[in-house]
Amino acid sequence: MIRKTTITTLSCCFLAIFIAGCSSNRAVTAEDFVKKHSKAYQSRDAKAVAGMTLCAEDLEETAIPQQIKQELKDQKRDSLVQDLKNQMKREGDMWVQAWGDTKYAGEKDHGDHIHVDVTVGYARSAIVLVRVGKQLKIAPNPSSFE
Repeated sequence: MIRKTTITTLSCCFLAIFIAGCSSNRAVTAEDFVKKHSKAYQSRDAKAVAGMTLCAEDLEETAIPQQIKQELKDQKRDSLVQDLKNQMKREGDMWVQAWGDTKYAGEKDHGDHIHVDVTVGYARSAIVLVRVGKQLKIAPNPSSFE
């Protein structure tokens, strides 16, 4: 017979897993990534933005060329979080506002990365997303992928 405390414990575990899954910034599609990345900037969540950015800590799980991995070897997530926090503290920062207004417009999959067309207001731009395991992360230097 299952004890009441066991049922309560299991219920709490399932609830915690459900809540964690709902609030996750992990994205597996380009459109979902752009939405979540934009929302993270809107809420000024530096840790979420940094977690969605390709950094040295992610390189083992990617299939990108060695040259690009070499460029990213000094891109550490901890320093990125601090840089983003400082940027997000500045009222009216144009980059924070632009990223918060970014919308998905289309994509082209290249296997190891995805070129994603986005709009910021009326302007068009592009970002590059890289697969890290089963999720997507934004490449900090998209020109490396051209």
